[in-house]
Amino acid sequence: MANITFLQAIHDALLDEMRRDSRMLIMGQIVRGGTGFPVPTEGLWQEFGDLRVFDTPISENAMAGSAVGLALAGYTAVCDLGLSAFIPLVADEMLYKAGRWRYMHNLNQPLHLVYLSASGLASHGAGPEHSDSGVGQVWHTPGLKLVVPSNPYDCKGLLKSALRSGDPVVFMGNVMLYGTQGEVPDEEYTIPLGEAKVVQAGSDVSVAALGYMVPLAQEAAEIMAREKISVEVIDLRCLEPLDMETVEQSVRKTGRAVVVEEDFLRCGPTAELAAQVTERAWGALKAPVLRVATADVPHPASPPLIQAILPSANKIAEAIRRVVDWT
Repeated sequence: MANITFLQAIHDALLDEMRRDSRMLIMGQIVRGGTGFPVPTEGLWQEFGDLRVFDTPISENAMAGSAVGLALAGYTAVCDLGLSAFIPLVADEMLYKAGRWRYMHNLNQPLHLVYLSASGLASHGAGPEHSDSGVGQVWHTPGLKLVVPSNPYDCKGLLKSALRSGDPVVFMGNVMLYGTQGEVPDEEYTIPLGEAKVVQAGSDVSVAALGYMVPLAQEAAEIMAREKISVEVIDLRCLEPLDMETVEQSVRKTGRAVVVEEDFLRCGPTAELAAQVTERAWGALKAPVLRVATADVPHPASPPLIQAILPSANKIAEAIRRVVDWT
């Protein structure tokens, strides 16, 4: 068992799979490393060389489309997009070509393709054009799996499963998690896609979250424990496939639900999650399902404004108080 960072977990999963699968390739703008930026591919070029780890021109659309072509040709293609905020730049190639070509052309073949992307730059003051999480944009489009891990153990196990799944996967990691540490087994393991996990048991309120929102939800649960309110925290892990059975089971037990996600509030993932909870557990709900997400404004660069619009443990705690006090 090793104690490693979230970023190292991505690296180790890629390294293991590169050694296991000789047809696996990694492309991106700085995947060869050596730039000073923290990238999960650091050191892989030195072992596998230019033919398997290669930098691309600064054209996200071109590299996203090239990854589709490589996957269709039978390779396992990993395309490091850099930031999730760049998803609109690759929408045609990723959402339509990767997500829909097998359906459109009746292609009965696996498509081993993973897009890596990093969200969470809003917390660093990246501003309006480099901060969007992109989760809602991907989840809204059928044909892609969507994985958003919250800790190093899940990160490594889910990424291995994504690379082996035979379906196109968007794998998002929040940069706020990159330095967080956790224990990861030395031996081989994978985590199935589409299995949520109850990371903290509780009896009064269910909080469903994913990615960086999970530790914030756990922090909120600690706040509420001091107020004698028992919170159950569910790590969704994936949005596609989505494990609503685990969420429904929890909500039927507690009777109250709060859903948390870092994308925008309006038409965002929390809206869909709240709708599904309401549809599935209507008779068990003692209060409306409340949502915590990013405010519907362009991301600012000013630190005080950033804190005002982004989800936080205190904002989650306040939503929990509201559902508990609902009459």
